[in-house]
Amino acid sequence: MSGLGKHFGVDASLSLQDTQEIATYLEKNASKRWTSTDTPLRITESQWFTSKHREVGAAVWKRPAVKNRSNCSACHSGADKGDFDEDRVRIPK
Repeated sequence: MSGLGKHFGVDASLSLQDTQEIATYLEKNASKRWTSTDTPLRITESQWFTSKHREVGAAVWKRPAVKNRSNCSACHSGADKGDFDEDRVRIPK
């Protein structure tokens, strides 16, 4: 939250009040998924993501319909709505 002025090259600054409210929420609801003090910049680099996708072979990530690990909607049709239910995963051929 302290570096939003240079967030991946974009100024994503918020008002002081919004920043404080969001920071408080994040601190209270922080995920326990990170097991390292080296928090990854991308969820695809996290131990949690790796463990959830351990059955996905390297060739799958390179398929034209998938392209890369950050293309969630390729396999999770409800990703745009936050739905990542494992029962609805469809890996493109």
